[in-house]
Amino acid sequence: LGTWLPELRQGTQISPQRLAQSLLQAGYRRESIAVAPGDFSRRGGIVDCFPVDGLPWRAEWDGDEVVGLWRLDPETQASRARLERVAVMPAREFPMDEGALLSAATRLGALDLSAMRDDVRERWQGELDLLQAGSLPESLDTLGPLLSEPGHSLLQHLPPDPLYISDRWERLHRSAEDWIQEVSSLQEAEMERGELPTGLPLGLLPAADLGDRLASSRWLDLRREVPGAPAPAGGPRRPAPASSPRRPSAPPR
Repeated sequence: LGTWLPELRQGTQISPQRLAQSLLQAGYRRESIAVAPGDFSRRGGIVDCFPVDGLPWRAEWDGDEVVGLWRLDPETQASRARLERVAVMPAREFPMDEGALLSAATRLGALDLSAMRDDVRERWQGELDLLQAGSLPESLDTLGPLLSEPGHSLLQHLPPDPLYISDRWERLHRSAEDWIQEVSSLQEAEMERGELPTGLPLGLLPAADLGDRLASSRWLDLRREVPGAPAPAGGPRRPAPASSPRRPSAPPR
């Protein structure tokens, strides 16, 4: 996200080739025409893009300079209203630049494939070969969470010293642990059937790690309390009012 181009304006200096490469690395699909969210197309000095979080747009170049931006009608492929700027957001939440793909290929290539079924191992090895070549495999949705460095999450993209607000942390914590246990059980079953390599990372942030992060940060937990009822066991102590958040002294469990 730190190196991603957030928007285009008339006069922006970036070649259409470079923008097309950036869109591919951000998870967009290159098609002959852009008709669905996540699509983009390029015809010489014209790039059409259908963002995942907005309306489609068309950009026109003169050399390496953007000289025009328009709203794009995805049904007729005609240019509509002229635009001053357009937002360009990544289409996926995990990195897909060449460096990230090579790093992921190194991590996944170290896994033990010997217990996998022959057909699955052959397909898995073919996808690893694509990653090592800096290309995207067809099963990107399956491999996607494994492309990020272990332990990375959206928390890395928050500003310094944010205020976290949760709604009844004990309930959220239990739900997170149940979900992680369910995913872990499914992954173990697939490993036993030879459909996944042994030792494959789960790709989920442990609930305890999130609790530790909250406990060391400004944190406000919302809960409904009945007058005279005993406080719930475990979890964070009653937080301070929203106007004066404080840091719990111990992580929730």
